[in-house]
Amino acid sequence: MRWFALGAKLCLGVPLAFSATCPSGAPLIHFHLIVEPGDDAPGHSVRSVNRIVPGQKLVYNPIKPLPEHLKKAQVALVLASSRPSEGLVVLEPKSARALAAWKVPVRASVVALVYGPQGLDTKRVSSLLKKDRELVDQLADYAQQTASTETLLNALAAWDRSPTATENLNAALVGFSAAFGRPLPTLNRNAPLDEQMATLMRALNPALSTYDPLAPEPQQRMQQSALLAATVGGLFFGGPVGLAAGGASMFVNLSSMMFPDTDFRSAFAQAGPGESYLMCARRDRPRSRTRLAYLWAVRVPDADPPSLEIVAPARLLAGARTAVGARVGDNTAWRNLPRVRDWYLVCSSDCGGRIPVKVRPVPEKESLEIDLTGAASASGTYKLAGTWDWETFEVAGELEVHGLSGEAPRLAAGAADRLVKGSGRVSVEIEGKDLEFVEKAELLAANADSGAAQPLEFTRRNESAPGAVSLAVSLDTNALEPGSYRLRLNFPEGTVRELSLRLLPPHPKLEGLPIRVNLGEPAQRVLLRGSGLERIERIDSPLAEIELSDGVAAGGREALVRLGRKAARGDRIPFELRVEGLEQPLAVPGALEVIGPRPRITAAQASLPQTLGVELAEGELASGVFAGFSLRVEPLEGAPLARVECLEKELTIRAETARVDETRSSLRLRQAGAALFLSLDPGAFGRPGCTLTVVVSTDAQGPSEPLELGRVVRLPRIDKFEVTDQKVGELGYAATLEGEELELIERVGWDAEAGLPVTELPVPVAGGNKQSLRVTVPWPAPKPRAPLYVWLRGESEGRATSARY
Repeated sequence: MRWFALGAKLCLGVPLAFSATCPSGAPLIHFHLIVEPGDDAPGHSVRSVNRIVPGQKLVYNPIKPLPEHLKKAQVALVLASSRPSEGLVVLEPKSARALAAWKVPVRASVVALVYGPQGLDTKRVSSLLKKDRELVDQLADYAQQTASTETLLNALAAWDRSPTATENLNAALVGFSAAFGRPLPTLNRNAPLDEQMATLMRALNPALSTYDPLAPEPQQRMQQSALLAATVGGLFFGGPVGLAAGGASMFVNLSSMMFPDTDFRSAFAQAGPGESYLMCARRDRPRSRTRLAYLWAVRVPDADPPSLEIVAPARLLAGARTAVGARVGDNTAWRNLPRVRDWYLVCSSDCGGRIPVKVRPVPEKESLEIDLTGAASASGTYKLAGTWDWETFEVAGELEVHGLSGEAPRLAAGAADRLVKGSGRVSVEIEGKDLEFVEKAELLAANADSGAAQPLEFTRRNESAPGAVSLAVSLDTNALEPGSYRLRLNFPEGTVRELSLRLLPPHPKLEGLPIRVNLGEPAQRVLLRGSGLERIERIDSPLAEIELSDGVAAGGREALVRLGRKAARGDRIPFELRVEGLEQPLAVPGALEVIGPRPRITAAQASLPQTLGVELAEGELASGVFAGFSLRVEPLEGAPLARVECLEKELTIRAETARVDETRSSLRLRQAGAALFLSLDPGAFGRPGCTLTVVVSTDAQGPSEPLELGRVVRLPRIDKFEVTDQKVGELGYAATLEGEELELIERVGWDAEAGLPVTELPVPVAGGNKQSLRVTVPWPAPKPRAPLYVWLRGESEGRATSARY
């Protein structure tokens, strides 16, 4: 449980309302210490002024009268001059119970308040003090150390009063680090107080690098409190902090040279209402025949107004908090800027009077945060100004104030094309007005609610045009699925702008490139292979016209290529793919390769066997019997290949390719000069009815157009024909056929127009594939040795055979 040492506070007679602001020790006096400029202008607290010069007044004013037992209490002021020759100046003690004022005799860099509860006996030794520069430096160091300790205690006290233990202590100390330029280490709130305190004290004052908080004597002086602020405050009073700044010799010298018979103690002041101060110190009893005195010192910057310039373009959003770039004259300016008071905007034109604003310097970003929340600011051009003590402080440069426009943001040209699945982390540029005021960027699926928003990182980019700012938003395309999204931009005061995004599937890819096309062809059909082909809307090419088919088949997507007149052999022609969803085309270099004219089969002569036994019709090829072809191909460059296949896919048995002098079981290719000789078994490639084709190609020229060789048919083989003397009704006489595949015969006769049907099935003959078929032939025969005609099943005309009567 958090507690304070209340007894000390009560015995000094200070109201409890003020006691709670002392994180350690006891409250002494609650007072104002004001610097007045010497005219009718209002005074400022000694802590907030930047220069104290001769002619001004220092005014002490107690908040409430001290209790009766402190009727001898006095206060005195010690001034350290900013000029080395003047040293220290002690101003006479005055009653601590009433208003007191001192005229400032020197330009001061340090103001020290000495409080003596039992009074002060001042003995000035001016000549000695002017020579003791070491004492001046020690007092200045003590003032600086006191200020940093007070700032640290304010941060710790606020943290101690936090409602939960989850408050971030390190965040609470950011203000201290910024004010004094000292980075503080990360603290663990769960660590022991001794450990946390030692870490803070060593950062606060490097002179304490060897200080051990666990040593017996320092630990005995620690406040028995659960509060880190109280622990730190107790150490200040005890010496390791307060004395480390100037050493114990400072207090000894002050006692001996200025305040005889006085025992000095270190003190610090905590800020109270209305720029008042509550002096805090450790409870001590004075030694015999000595008075206690408490020393509190304030270091005055003694600085002129800092040099500051607004970096253009600088635009402020009316009614909101905006950061603008700033340029300072030297390194001390950022430290002194928080000491400018009463910031305001003044219009450069006729757009209103002075507008009070809040300004927060942000040194790490070299910017000023200007808060117009609640300010009645009209659109226009303004100058930024403030007060440096009692002087006007004006910032160079101008600020443009305006409200949010109604214009929706948009993707920059080409930005949508980077949103492709699998592209990794990409930066997408957003254009539009007022983008410098965006506070947060979020991504949502098209139909998602606000709770599913995903925060995005973004950076601002200043363009050349005044006020032109774009956003570069970072997206991880690997972590998202293709589809529609909403990019939400959050502006101050709850304003939201959205724009639509689409994450595209991976780009189409063409495989098997380059695609070879021949010169001299009016149009050539090619097959595109790859992925994402269905998204290609158009293909443009500088030397060719490409016409895409509507659909994508399993093997790819067909295209009709027409070469332009300027295309030449050896050209590698690029493609530009116009893809659905992309603004810019995808370049495919060298997609087409132009080769020489394709080979053409200009003549083909068939050589068919004459011993088939059954007549072949024009263009027929007998299955199971090798047929020969003589092919003339022009032009022919390089070693040719012949590919034989069936035109009808449903009748195909197989397709086969043969090179010259390469022998296959059912296909052979030979070359003699410009002639090619092809020998094949038609039945090996297609079933009856198949239209057999051949394509001749070379590596240099590509394939020719297919040439039809003939239609594959099955024919019976007749080895023997006999007519018996057995009469069959009035039709004719019985006859017998022997051979193979006789089941194909449907009718028989003596001419191609009339014949008798076959009513029986062939009977196998022992010894192989031979068959015997009983038929009826018309009688009489037209002449001796007349040839027999047979009708194959499904045919309307008879075929002559080698069988004769």
